Amino acid sequence: MWYERSWRWAKEHLTVTVPGAVLIFAATFIVMLAVNAGEVGAAWVQAVGSVVAILVAVWVSHREVKLQADGRLLDSYNYMHKTLSVAGYGAQAVENAADYLLSASFTAHVLQFHEHLLETAVQDLEEIQYTSIDSIKVAATFLSIKRAAAHTKASVTLVRQAGVNFTVPQLTGGKTTVNTDLKD
Repeated sequence: MWYERSWRWAKEHLTVTVPGAVLIFAATFIVMLAVNAGEVGAAWVQAVGSVVAILVAVWVSHREVKLQADGRLLDSYNYMHKTLSVAGYGAQAVENAADYLLSASFTAHVLQFHEHLLETAVQDLEEIQYTSIDSIKVAATFLSIKRAAAHTKASVTLVRQAGVNFTVPQLTGGKTTVNTDLKD
């Protein structure tokens, strides 16, 4: 029954601690006042109940604020984790496409494949709001990856469509001439 569950809960959580023992003593004292003192006891029970209600309200409010702060922290962590995953994919797509462009042995189909991978990376990177990233350094790095993906995609598209030699300085940091004689 309910009182057995209540008694078991009280034994497990209240009597083990000093505050639990004090709470049991205070509750017993208040009940005895109410039973033995009549109207005066009822007034005391009401007064103590009001104080307890105020304390519970303060505790609930404090707990709610803490839960909201924890929720915001978890949301921030999850957003940073998502950002890291998307940026990692984008950086890998840029690296793979750049390596392929610099290999100077292209096929139209593989260029089209890299173009598609970079398009996916650019779309994924567009979904991340860099202004929501807490760290300025991380946001700047993220923007660099985002720009590199867009520039590399444009380079792959140009190489695939132009069929002429192309210089790819953003991929190498210097000037590299890449032969775009496409093999099918």
